[in-house]
Amino acid sequence: MNCGMFSQANEGNYMNVNYYITVFSTVMLTIYFTYSALNGQYGLFNQFRFEAQEIILLKKLEMIKAKNAILEKKVVRLSEDYLDLDLLDQQARKFLGLARSNEIIIGLK
Repeated sequence: MNCGMFSQANEGNYMNVNYYITVFSTVMLTIYFTYSALNGQYGLFNQFRFEAQEIILLKKLEMIKAKNAILEKKVVRLSEDYLDLDLLDQQARKFLGLARSNEIIIGLK
């Protein structure tokens, strides 16, 4: 008879342990998935950071496109089909150090 009572007590403890393990596992999984949803590789905080980086990169892209448009205009103005003499004179002075014969050059150090 003692064996029967002993087995019922163990069965009750075994049920309590299973219950606590289930609750603990559920809580831990909930914490893990919540953390991953916020801080993971594709989490909410990273999404905000990626959106901010996208805005910065789009602004840089617009600046590069504007510089590219300016350079394309200069290339067209210096091409054989359309030669801008003022731009050619400016570029020759700037890059080649050329000057006209009636100009005085003052060098600054």
